[in-house]
Amino acid sequence: MIFPAAFGLSAWLLLGHYSPIYAVVNALWCIVFTEYWKHQEDDLAIRWGVQNVSRIEYHRREFRAEKEIVDPVTGEKTKFFPATQRLYRQLLQIPFAIAVAIVLGSLIATCFGIEIFISEIYNGPLKWILVCILQANT
Repeated sequence: MIFPAAFGLSAWLLLGHYSPIYAVVNALWCIVFTEYWKHQEDDLAIRWGVQNVSRIEYHRREFRAEKEIVDPVTGEKTKFFPATQRLYRQLLQIPFAIAVAIVLGSLIATCFGIEIFISEIYNGPLKWILVCILQANT
């Protein structure tokens, strides 16, 4: 934890408050440290012969493995599912994410259009109330 402390102090002194550089480096440090810690934990569990001692794992009945392989480290039979097929299934999320982003962008653009219409173009009755409502929500 020396690195994030030293970087945080230097970022606060040199970059000022709320630096985006500090935020990105801190986020990357958290990810790297967490993954490194998981790797260390698994390595020590295998070395000490205590894997799967403290965690309870439930196998999903719906899981269909492509084949069973023998783990070269532990010698246990494990079910194997190829990473490429997992990646293909995860890539199916991209069209859904794009559609949701388009819908959200359309809603935001519609709200801005209504706000511009009311504050700049509309000159009808109760305009002052509508403008006050819009300013209270921003």
